[in-house]
Amino acid sequence: MERIGITTRLSNVLEASRQESVRLHHEYVGTEHLLLGLLRDADGVTAAVLRNLDVDAERVRRKLEETLVSGRAPVEGPNLPYTSRGKRALELTIQEASRLRAEAADAEHLLLGLCAEEQGIAAQVLDWAGLTTERARAEVARIRGDA
Repeated sequence: MERIGITTRLSNVLEASRQESVRLHHEYVGTEHLLLGLLRDADGVTAAVLRNLDVDAERVRRKLEETLVSGRAPVEGPNLPYTSRGKRALELTIQEASRLRAEAADAEHLLLGLCAEEQGIAAQVLDWAGLTTERARAEVARIRGDA
């Protein structure tokens, strides 16, 4: 399988995810932080998918914030490790990009990866909001013209 890179947009989302983890005083980046970072991206395919499927991004953000417990001490350093579920979601992101024959993984592929990593907090909150992997895949494909 050929190696797939990542877009600048996805790189920015990953950085926003790390910032969310630091903000919450967490010493790791999990699916919940990846989703919070993704929700910061207000324009693009991911935002359109959520809007088109009547998933209120602000409601999802509030649910995540209610679910998460902040750490006690500020976190140092830019290189926070990914949790096993976070790593799995990133692996699934690359698989989704490959499946859609994308030249590089983008934010919408991360959304699909988060949905597909069903045990993560992100997938559970997205499911609570009514977004399933199948609905998200179909809408991403429709928007990208792959349907």
